[in-house]
Amino acid sequence: SDEESQEELVYESKNELMDHEHSDEESQEEMVDEAKNGLMENKHALNEESQEDFEVQATDERPVRKSKDNSIDERLWNVLCDIVEGLAYCRKEQPYFHRSIYRHAQALLWAPILYNSKGALEGSRGIIPVQKGSQLPGLNSGNCAECAGPVISTLFSKKRAQLCAVWVTTPVSPTPFEVINSSGRKYNRLRCKYIGAFIECMRLCEKSDQLKTFLKSCNASSRDLPSFYDVTVSKSERLPPRLHSKDNLLHPNVGVVFFAKKYANSTLSLILLDLLSKNGNENKRAVANKIFDGMYKCFLRLNCPVTNNLWLSQKSRQLFENGLIAEADALCKAYQHLYAGEHENTSRLSFSQMSWEQKISSLRSAVQEGSNISVTIDNGNDTVRSNRRKRKASPVEDLLILKKKKTRGSIEKYN
Repeated sequence: SDEESQEELVYESKNELMDHEHSDEESQEEMVDEAKNGLMENKHALNEESQEDFEVQATDERPVRKSKDNSIDERLWNVLCDIVEGLAYCRKEQPYFHRSIYRHAQALLWAPILYNSKGALEGSRGIIPVQKGSQLPGLNSGNCAECAGPVISTLFSKKRAQLCAVWVTTPVSPTPFEVINSSGRKYNRLRCKYIGAFIECMRLCEKSDQLKTFLKSCNASSRDLPSFYDVTVSKSERLPPRLHSKDNLLHPNVGVVFFAKKYANSTLSLILLDLLSKNGNENKRAVANKIFDGMYKCFLRLNCPVTNNLWLSQKSRQLFENGLIAEADALCKAYQHLYAGEHENTSRLSFSQMSWEQKISSLRSAVQEGSNISVTIDNGNDTVRSNRRKRKASPVEDLLILKKKKTRGSIEKYN
């Protein structure tokens, strides 16, 4: 009996242990299920909140679009704003950091395409909404090209011998990279890059006055070494025969100054041609004559008159016939636009359809008309200046004039 009772106790204890283990496993499974359900509920709630926040931001900035382009354009715009802010900060730390000015202007010109890559039909002349434009330093409510103009113009704000605000500084112990950067060829190439960017930006902005000022600074600067070497070798002389401001721009030449003069002069003639096409009314003939006079002066800056034999050379004939001499091409088109029908020798054909003989004849007539208009405008300016000088006479001079008139009248009465 004792053995049977012990066996029953052992069996009951085993059953109790088995029941306890089974209950522990069930409780653990219930706890795991509860934790999983809680995590799923929290994740669902977070997804709903983030979706609501994204919809609110999208409705604040742009209309909601169910495509991936919206997020990509938004990220590109944020990256652009960060880059431009960094460039502006670099100039606060280092005012002579010229590369940041060039890249800042370039970023403003690219802003319409980065804002809307599919709808940027106007290119750099596009307009960005005020809400987005306020995030980009240097961008206001106008078109992006006009905003980039003042940025790149800071390199050309003053008359300098090197034309733009770029200097070469060589330390006492330069690194190999600094030795390469201080070479004359790299320095001239950097200046040409900035000058070309400035001229193109002025063309987009249609700023003819700044280009005229830049041409004056080019004429006032000294001849650079590549141009000096080219002129002295070609002429077989020790010194150049004339100033570089009198050089013929149709002759092949080298140098930064020659590149700047030729590029700026041709761009100025194209800007004036665009302004003339926008003017277009006969009631504004006085304004049109001033524009035509400016184009005539652009042609005179070539320092190659129509009587020069260079126009008869085969290369010049090909360039002029293909419209690659911008000053002559613009002057002839303006002459045909303004004075078509007034003169018998004016052809009714478009300028692109003319032969070389017709084009050179039209150029001679345009030059003659330009000289006549220039004389009349100069005479009108002289009369205006004389009137201003009379108005600016001092009170003492006015009293002396009155006294002279009185004495002359009394002498005449006495006689």
